[in-house]
Amino acid sequence: MSFFTKGKKGFATKIIVVFIMTLLLQIPIFFVRDIIQDRGRNYSEASRNIGNDWGKYQVLTGPYLAVSKEIKIKDEVKNETILILPDQLNININLKSENKSYGIYSTLVYLANGKLKGSFDINKIPKDYKDIYLGVGLRDTKALVSINKLKIKNLESIKIEPGTKSNGIIHNGFSTQNLKSIFSDKINNQQLLEDDKIDFDIELDFRGHGGILIHPFGEQNDINIKSNWSSPSYKGILPVSKKNIDNGFDANWKISSLVRNYPQVIETNKMSGNFDSADDYFYDTNYDERAVNVKLLDSVNYYTQINRATNYGMLFIILSLMVVYIFDLAKNKKTHYLQYGIIGFSLVLFYLLLLSLSEYIGFTNAYIVSTLAIAIPNGLYMWSISNSKKIGISIGIFLGAIYAMLFSILKMEKYALLCGTILIMFILYLTMYLTKNDNRSEDEVKNIDNS
Repeated sequence: MSFFTKGKKGFATKIIVVFIMTLLLQIPIFFVRDIIQDRGRNYSEASRNIGNDWGKYQVLTGPYLAVSKEIKIKDEVKNETILILPDQLNININLKSENKSYGIYSTLVYLANGKLKGSFDINKIPKDYKDIYLGVGLRDTKALVSINKLKIKNLESIKIEPGTKSNGIIHNGFSTQNLKSIFSDKINNQQLLEDDKIDFDIELDFRGHGGILIHPFGEQNDINIKSNWSSPSYKGILPVSKKNIDNGFDANWKISSLVRNYPQVIETNKMSGNFDSADDYFYDTNYDERAVNVKLLDSVNYYTQINRATNYGMLFIILSLMVVYIFDLAKNKKTHYLQYGIIGFSLVLFYLLLLSLSEYIGFTNAYIVSTLAIAIPNGLYMWSISNSKKIGISIGIFLGAIYAMLFSILKMEKYALLCGTILIMFILYLTMYLTKNDNRSEDEVKNIDNS
């Protein structure tokens, strides 16, 4: 006997209507998604505004020695600037992250303490140099809080000046006064250090937003970054070791100059031949292939989480309506199609309520309130419709349980797909179990559907 004929016709019709109703409810879910995306764009704009005020995505470049000398080309004398990079470079960065608000939006920013130590090879400094500066590049200098220390060998009373003295290769940063007058004779006589090295020790505090990029300027680089932010994203050169500490991370890089595509002594006049855009190479965060790049942006903000939650909307609606129908069969009751539609539409409103509340009380609190706002009224509604306290409580518990499972899935980045699939299979098997003993005759089913 066909499934769509005689006694089974009412059953099949209701299943088809429930399915069509679920498809139609995807229309308001589509509009909810559009609202989520619009609010997400507003959040991104607010995040950029906070970054512009507090400090941009920082790029740390250096330190380096900017050495100028005169060169004669035919009968014309021109100035040439070369950048001498350190032989050994040790960088330790401590990032303290916090949230800053802009209207109803908030985003992650950080205050960084950076310690840069290392040495230059005195033999790389040309004998006929004219001027010599030590420079450090920092993408957003307005976010430079303080320079706590700048020490070259035993010289500490060194004046700091704006500008990078790099002939335009490194856009923003600071540099020292002309060091020629301080140790010119010592450099020429190679008396600054017995081992032909110029040691430096620099400490600075600066602000930033989103992440930090560090160029490995040393011939040998040892870079360490610590933060209280628990979920970093590593780009460019990956760390050799990383670990989670006190709800944060501690990552270390050991990098050779061989990974770069620029030499240890850079002739700035010839720089344009080395890169697609030499003026932006040490400034733009997109050039991260040969640099240390740690992103601190929240990869799963609540707009992303809510948008991901809507992907389960169709599944949750059809399962919830099917559970209502299963209770109809179990208790020989009949819920009207309009009542099915009201229940289904309330499940759509869950996402809109979650979005609205998240912007004020946070995602977790908003999720709890939204779940209760859906589970409890629907449970009471089914209690009233069916005149069965047991059915009302069961529906409320069912809705609370599946939204609790969804919350767990949304909090899992790596295992979200796996857990989502397991959830679907679990609910399928639960439905099989609840319907396994439904052995009504065709007339019984017809009487229920036609009552």
